[in-house]
Amino acid sequence: SRLFANNFTVQGVKIKTCKTILNRVYCHLAGMEREILESCPFLKKVDGIYCVDLSFIPEKYRLDVKHAEEILVRCLKRWVEVVEETET
Repeated sequence: SRLFANNFTVQGVKIKTCKTILNRVYCHLAGMEREILESCPFLKKVDGIYCVDLSFIPEKYRLDVKHAEEILVRCLKRWVEVVEETET
């Protein structure tokens, strides 16, 4: 089984506005091979739980949690679009 955290990041930041899109992303990720999960640029495993990793966002934007969440939401929405396009 796979566990995904939809409220905290690898960096320990509590994220609130991302839950809806993050749950949608996790639905797609849950069915993917482990190798894909391990290579995902916005995901890392912490104590056996997959968490969002904000390290792909430049630090100057990542330090402002609200701005980091906005960037994360945009990136995740685009990721879902691409995944869903390839599934059809």
